[in-house]
Amino acid sequence: MQSKEELRADINHRLSRLREKDRAAESRSLCRRLKELLPQEPVTICAYMPMGDEVDIRDLLLQLLEQGYPLYLPCFDGEKLVFRRAEDLENMKPGR
Repeated sequence: MQSKEELRADINHRLSRLREKDRAAESRSLCRRLKELLPQEPVTICAYMPMGDEVDIRDLLLQLLEQGYPLYLPCFDGEKLVFRRAEDLENMKPGR
């Protein structure tokens, strides 16, 4: 059985070998699947803004906001990681 670190390294290696076109297709597929799993009535969602080779879920986040889901994203407040409610994605500032 792989350790968490080995599994993460393996996934990162596979992701780094994907062509941009394939990465975008996989991201869209994952977003569709996640959307199917959510209840129709808005519930609070905690998520992240993708960085680097991470799965691009920005389209899903925009859909959630448009449909009235309360969306919380992580940010640093001093040294603490906290979640703040996002009203839109246009005014997001990069953090650590």
